[in-house]
Amino acid sequence: MNLYGIAAQITIIIDCCTDVHIKSDYGLIAASYVRIVEYGKSILPEGNRLKEHLYAAKSMMKPLGLGYQKIDICPNFYMLYYLENVELTECMTCGHSRYK
Repeated sequence: MNLYGIAAQITIIIDCCTDVHIKSDYGLIAASYVRIVEYGKSILPEGNRLKEHLYAAKSMMKPLGLGYQKIDICPNFYMLYYLENVELTECMTCGHSRYK
């Protein structure tokens, strides 16, 4: 399914994945996704089919089985709370609380 017309090279699913990836990489809130899509829609021709809401984009991606796992990180970037460290409540290096 193309974003617009037959000549489009970007598909809706690739765009949704990319937008959600950008949101995740930078820890953006859902409203930022809306702004990204608003910009995308403004530069594409009328009648494009970009998903306007994060829920719609995630719903489209769900059948692909592209799940995610939330992994906490030390606020000072010393460690990940992952695998053997998943139960820790403070950083092993700097002692900063995981939940503060």
